[in-house]
Amino acid sequence: TWNHYLKLLPLKDINEINYYINIVIRDNLSYRKLAERIKSNEYGRLPLETKIKLKESKGVKEKEMVPSTIVIPSNKLKEEITEKVLENLIIDNISFVMEQLGEGYCFIKNQYKINIGNNKNYIDILLFNYKFNNFVVIEIKAREFRKEDVGQILLYMNYIDKEVKSITQGNTMGIIITKEVNEFVVRYVNHDNIAISSIILTGEVK
Repeated sequence: TWNHYLKLLPLKDINEINYYINIVIRDNLSYRKLAERIKSNEYGRLPLETKIKLKESKGVKEKEMVPSTIVIPSNKLKEEITEKVLENLIIDNISFVMEQLGEGYCFIKNQYKINIGNNKNYIDILLFNYKFNNFVVIEIKAREFRKEDVGQILLYMNYIDKEVKSITQGNTMGIIITKEVNEFVVRYVNHDNIAISSIILTGEVK
């Protein structure tokens, strides 16, 4: 609509404008939804490598569309942020969070129980992506990212691959949502199927 164009006109980067035009078409976004995505600086939060690929019209992998920071609306900015609080904030705003992750995400369950030997484990959030035809495991950390977090999420991803997914579905992807990300650590634990994002808590997105 004309309102969509008016919202895009103040943007100065043609690559950013093209990005938002494409997601309006892809996700059939209303003017209000487009305004939310622009306000949250969705394009600006994409990794630099992803922006370059989009600019050059190269194929972008599922992991590469996950922003380096994820916005989570919250009215608890002054409270202690624990993993349980973060999980609840994400679940309360799951549609908005999934929109930031990219195209095709569907919510399955939080605290998804899996049995590994005699031990019960719980995946913080389990999603499915119908575009890439794969499960997505999300682990939440209310602290700085640690290299050990990759080992934990890989355990859960391998479980889903061996015990849950069918032979027609792709390999499971993992997303670690953490309070802080040390880029030097991330550089040396990089994994093709794992995205690592920090969080930005903000007031309610209007």
